[in-house]
Amino acid sequence: MEDSAAVSVRNSVLAFPAMTTLPDNPERNEKLDRLIAETNAALATAETHFVRRGDEPASPVVLIIGPPRAGTTLLTHWFASLGSFAYPTNLLSRFSAAPAIGARIQRLLTDPVYEFASQFEDLRGSVNFESHLGKTRGALAPNEFFFFWRRHLGCTDIAPLGSDRLQDADFVGLRAELAALEQVFDKPLAMKGMMVQYDLPEFARLLPRAFFCYIRRDPRHNVQSLLQAREKYYGTRDKWYSARPHQFDELSRKDPIRQVAGQVFHTRQTIERDLAELPDERWLRVEYEDFCANPRQVYDQLRQRLSRMGFDPGVGYLGPDSFPLANQDRLEEAELAQVESAWSELQAGAE
Repeated sequence: MEDSAAVSVRNSVLAFPAMTTLPDNPERNEKLDRLIAETNAALATAETHFVRRGDEPASPVVLIIGPPRAGTTLLTHWFASLGSFAYPTNLLSRFSAAPAIGARIQRLLTDPVYEFASQFEDLRGSVNFESHLGKTRGALAPNEFFFFWRRHLGCTDIAPLGSDRLQDADFVGLRAELAALEQVFDKPLAMKGMMVQYDLPEFARLLPRAFFCYIRRDPRHNVQSLLQAREKYYGTRDKWYSARPHQFDELSRKDPIRQVAGQVFHTRQTIERDLAELPDERWLRVEYEDFCANPRQVYDQLRQRLSRMGFDPGVGYLGPDSFPLANQDRLEEAELAQVESAWSELQAGAE
């Protein structure tokens, strides 16, 4: 008889198509989605040989959170470049419902430890810090790994989950699969955690080894970047892009600039309120501008916090000395004035 855990995994994969992008992506590849779903469903039985329900990560799991276009992708690339953390890759994302198997396949194909006659040398690559709206190129480039989260949490959007959905989520399976990935790579994990960023206190309780790395950006340029992301993604500013805070319904009735300003403002407000409920050693706030100027300083702060959770990378800083700051004004002056006005209104309303 087939293992009940395997049946559960396979059914969840088949019921939840493997979306390679956002659900309403106009460039979605349905053939790819279908093949990923079929492959992962077939691997469900074998996956249970490597994932033991009840296991939990031994090291901190670094979850990168923050408003969209605030620097979460840059921060993800940075963690990937350090060498001390494992991270979801584009290759691993093809096995997001069988991650323990996917991690083994990745190491077999790309890890120099398992090299033989340079057969898969072309699959290797370094982190190049290049992305387009969070998407990257290259087998070993960082991936948002959103389907992994969708499968366990039972949701599609970056939005508040609420207590009912959190109770229904498969946190036993989530913890076990994170533990399995940690064991394969023999490193702590670092990845985007935006799918849970509106429910941090409860999620922190359900994943005790979670560490939240929160990045925020100058509001003027965060809002500008989100407006331009809408245009790049949909060809219009009128369609909602990415994270949906608690105030989504109210914001959706406003003009695009006020929508995006509210999206950034309320996301920051929720995250900062929730992080204040957690012990200091469970999180670190990173200012995008400071990070670009001096990532080494952020590394030192990160190392201090993680050491309080029982983990030390054991090596000094090996990453870039700085990053180009992308805070150039690109909107017309009148529109930038509207951004500033919308932000001031939000601040005044929160006082």
